Amino acid sequence: MRHNIQARQYISTQEAVDLLREVWKITPPARWRLILPFVVRNQFVHGRRSRFLQCFVWALPERAQTIGQMVFQGVDELTWDRLVADVPEIIPRGVVGYERYF
Repeated sequence: MRHNIQARQYISTQEAVDLLREVWKITPPARWRLILPFVVRNQFVHGRRSRFLQCFVWALPERAQTIGQMVFQGVDELTWDRLVADVPEIIPRGVVGYERYF
């Protein structure tokens, strides 16, 4: 019998956020520039792309524009337009659609 076990059943939300923060610290930016666009490009469902980025922004809100810049440089224009419609926080400064919220 095969069990579908998900990590969220075993760790708390705060532990997941702390884990992501630690991984962000130890992974070099050059790696993130490859990883983030790769994952976004290879998700077959747009909702999963958006959710992936929303989770990063939720766990690392101070890095939202950095994440957006990395994704912007690694995906096509159509994918980018669809992503920023769902996750506008990732639009980096200087890119069309950026506006200050405060």
